[in-house]
Amino acid sequence: MHRLSRPPHREEPAQSTSILVIGGSFFFRIGIASTLDEEDGFSVVGNLSHSGRIQTVVNERRPAVAVVLDDSDPLPSVRALANSTPQPRVLVVTPPGKRAGGKTSRMHVPGIAVSRTEMETLIPAIRLVRSGYQVTTAPPVRSEPTPASAQQPDDVWKRFDQLTARETEVVHLVLYGWSNAQIAEALELSGATVKSHVHSLMGKLELRNRMDVITTAYRTGLVRPGGPRLTWHPRPAGNAA
Repeated sequence: MHRLSRPPHREEPAQSTSILVIGGSFFFRIGIASTLDEEDGFSVVGNLSHSGRIQTVVNERRPAVAVVLDDSDPLPSVRALANSTPQPRVLVVTPPGKRAGGKTSRMHVPGIAVSRTEMETLIPAIRLVRSGYQVTTAPPVRSEPTPASAQQPDDVWKRFDQLTARETEVVHLVLYGWSNAQIAEALELSGATVKSHVHSLMGKLELRNRMDVITTAYRTGLVRPGGPRLTWHPRPAGNAA
């Protein structure tokens, strides 16, 4: 049976992403901004406590992505961003326990809300939004509830075991938040081939979108942050089938 293992290191295709951080408490906002600014390929061009100066700052600094920290009401900031020129892509980050989306998901702005503030999921979410993906963590379908066993790490490991070596390499890059085009360039594959691999691995993992792959991998401990690179943690030998 194929075991998940870390593929050869691939350098991320160069693509600098400028970011504007908005909202949240002072220390939380500064902490998020500082951490993002240290990430390779990211540049934080400003942080704002409220929506008052958004349009001016966007016009002057032209961020590619606006990260809105939803600790109260993100709508004024989202509306101001929607009316800004140029219009950045928007990622609304909600605090743990609060459902993402709501009114913001119905507004005609790029981006979508995610409900996790951990940096290991926020960073790839920003990369995906920058590339034009809708990256919400999908809620369970009420008519088809997910069995409790499907949430157990061992069950997730079994599903990852079904991936081919190439699909494993693709999913590793998905965890970084890379787009299909970036993955195709790094692995020297066609865009259609990468799209086929992504579709196949989603089916095997029984997940709906890229953000679900990222959150599932971290939630189960399959991968963990390890400095600037991910550290893989395959199924322990004692749990092997």
